[in-house]
Amino acid sequence: MKLRELMQLVNAISFSNSPPKSSSKKTSDGDDSEETSKEIRRWRLECLSMTTEIMNTVETVLKNRHLAQFYARNTPLPRHAYQSEEAIPDLNAMDPLVHIQSLRVHMYCTDDLGIQLLERVNMVNKLQEFIFSYNSLLILASTPLPFPLVQMGRAFLFLWTFSMPLVLLGGPFSQVWGAQIFLFFLTYGFIGLELVSIKLSEPFGNSRDDVQLSGIRDAALLGIENDLKGMDYQMTMSERRFQFAQQKYRQNRQAVGTSDATANPTAFQDVHAGHNLEQSYSYHAMAGGGNNHDF
Repeated sequence: MKLRELMQLVNAISFSNSPPKSSSKKTSDGDDSEETSKEIRRWRLECLSMTTEIMNTVETVLKNRHLAQFYARNTPLPRHAYQSEEAIPDLNAMDPLVHIQSLRVHMYCTDDLGIQLLERVNMVNKLQEFIFSYNSLLILASTPLPFPLVQMGRAFLFLWTFSMPLVLLGGPFSQVWGAQIFLFFLTYGFIGLELVSIKLSEPFGNSRDDVQLSGIRDAALLGIENDLKGMDYQMTMSERRFQFAQQKYRQNRQAVGTSDATANPTAFQDVHAGHNLEQSYSYHAMAGGGNNHDF
């Protein structure tokens, strides 16, 4: 979700730096404004493309233990990781940090688009938050459980489980069938805990019980797509405020209803306040006040 927040910030910055909509005849300044708008749209789409590449490479690295160990500790890839010499992947292109660096440079080096320094710093800081999260997940995906700990734990579990019937027969259980039933549930519990620990040692994968990285990526991309559809870059700030006032007014009417006006006078006053707000922004929009830079 950090990358979706980053793209929302990119959308807001590109909207604020887009030239205001004008109905006058095109002049040389108008042509420059149109060219600037095209450059900003192209910059925004390039940011989206790089963000998608980052999501795809992060998913690939976290799902592959060998790739995670290679990028985390420079551990050589085993031979069974690729089938032939021609099948060796481009490790530089699969590194998420390479794509992150490209996106960082692409967002920061935008002097010709008119994006302010503080806006660029905010985007880079948001990307830095994603890097912190990625590094934490990379450490988790590349660090296996210590082999001596796993070996000793399983050995003692095996000995304890199979020696327990002798203890039960000489203790509280005098009959074999009672000891067998108790031993079955005891073995089921301890072996089940061992299987759970095996599953938790590799949380990223494609099985049903793993962390669904593909679903998280698809949800983030769908959210980014919806954010882009919701941004009308031809709309002025006054029109956007008027649209928000209409939406707020409809929500208040649905929440209160005309029949609850006498039962809940406070909420009814809120509805009238929203109606007055709508009229105010309607007049402001018709008067032509404000532009895309009116924050």
